[in-house]
Amino acid sequence: MRTYGRFNSPPHQTYKATISMSPHPPPLSFSPSPSPNPSSHTCSSRSTSTDSNQSYTYRFKPRNTSPSPAPSYEMAQITLRQRETALSKASKELEGEKAAILLEKADMQLEKAHMQREKDELQREKNDMQRDMQREKDELQRQKNEFAAANNKTALAAKQKKDAELERQRKELWEWATIVAAIFLFIPALAPSATLLAAETVGGWRMFIWAIVAAAGNGGQ
Repeated sequence: MRTYGRFNSPPHQTYKATISMSPHPPPLSFSPSPSPNPSSHTCSSRSTSTDSNQSYTYRFKPRNTSPSPAPSYEMAQITLRQRETALSKASKELEGEKAAILLEKADMQLEKAHMQREKDELQREKNDMQRDMQREKDELQRQKNEFAAANNKTALAAKQKKDAELERQRKELWEWATIVAAIFLFIPALAPSATLLAAETVGGWRMFIWAIVAAAGNGGQ
């Protein structure tokens, strides 16, 4: 520590300063003495002016190099960082939930499309079945109509045949009736001739037999 004088002041009025001789001295700072009372300051000034033996010494003190703490700012930064982290985490969770919802929605749409395809397939099969049933029904009705028409034709033909047979029998009956009526009408007129013819026939037959017998007897003698 070195002591320097100022303005060739007497030894008892020199100002002293302390200098650190370190190779890298920290910044110097003056530490002012606490403000004295105005009255005391006045008294001190007066005493200084009157007392020449009193001297003032300023000492250089190293400044504290550590940064002054700022708890409120650091806490605000930490809180902001925590909020940003929480917000980012919440955003990621929301994105994950959104992706899950979209995936579930896509699955539901696929399931809905599959069910719609099955429904369309069932409707198409139902339409085909109804069309086949209608076709079979029409075919059955056509066959029924044809069978009815054939039966009608057969029945008509049988009826016509039966009517023709009845007509023929009726004609034959009329013919026989006509013949019988004619016979019954001519029998009274032919009765005498028939009786005479029968007697002659019987007599002739007897004579023929007698002749045969006679011839046979003559031949035996």
